[in-house]
Amino acid sequence: MVSKGKWILLVMVLYGSGVIYWLPPAAEATVPENVVTSTVVIQAYERGHMIWREDTEEIYVLVGVDQGRFRHFPLDVYEFWAENPVWEATPAGLVRPAYGFGRVWGHEGAVRDDLGWATSPEISYQAEIDEVILTASGIRQLQITLDDGEMILLSGTGEWTFKVDSRAGALPTLPERMRFPAAWQSFEGGVMMYWHETGDIFVIYHDGTFDQYPAVSYGRLSNYYEAAIAPAGYVTPVLGFGKVWHYFPEVRAGLGWGERGEQTYVMNFERVSRVGTVAGSRFGFKVSAIGGYELILWDSGYWQVVE
Repeated sequence: MVSKGKWILLVMVLYGSGVIYWLPPAAEATVPENVVTSTVVIQAYERGHMIWREDTEEIYVLVGVDQGRFRHFPLDVYEFWAENPVWEATPAGLVRPAYGFGRVWGHEGAVRDDLGWATSPEISYQAEIDEVILTASGIRQLQITLDDGEMILLSGTGEWTFKVDSRAGALPTLPERMRFPAAWQSFEGGVMMYWHETGDIFVIYHDGTFDQYPAVSYGRLSNYYEAAIAPAGYVTPVLGFGKVWHYFPEVRAGLGWGERGEQTYVMNFERVSRVGTVAGSRFGFKVSAIGGYELILWDSGYWQVVE
């Protein structure tokens, strides 16, 4: 949670900054979607998971508990491999992988080393699989629902993570560090932030919480709405910020009026994990603000200023 004193200081710094970077308006952002429903098989391992999708018969090897790297095995890679050739004694309480998982696990020593033994039988269920292009630089992301209703994200960067538990979507798995254009606008009750790399808009409230609006949630909304007239000394947001502010009444209620127009800059982005404890957060995304400040957006839906 961030104190009001820190926010006042942050806003004062922002007011002293000018426009230093141009970027396309947020309202133009769109995210192509390709959603399919398919039978999916998942199996838990000591240090990760394996997932098979029936529609393409691809296998994904996910290394790590909460997030990590993954490997991809198309059908034509493992189809003609022999059944699991590893016949050493299975440790008590664990499971020897079989079928397609067994082929990949048995023939790929690195997979065995990374995952360890299976800890449960295979589980089959119906899943939604959504492939999208999430970033301006073309990073693709595969979203797969799990048997317990959660969602995992497989990024074109070769990394996976659980869906961020925020209101309207999931933060993309971007490279560990990068820089890209962004926009920022201060309001009575917080700020709005736009990431050109992903098209997402973040609504950051003074109470320490934030909501995320992916491009698909606002990009196709009509530009033809009756804009509210701001009181003297305030401004009405426009473009992408205007859409989110106008079409989502909870945003208007939480933010109030704009205190100045939209500003653009180059954002420094960095992924962080297990840095402090914020309402049960597992990982977060550190981003720079205008004026040199840095914020962390936690997967729990809370944010904080970097001390």
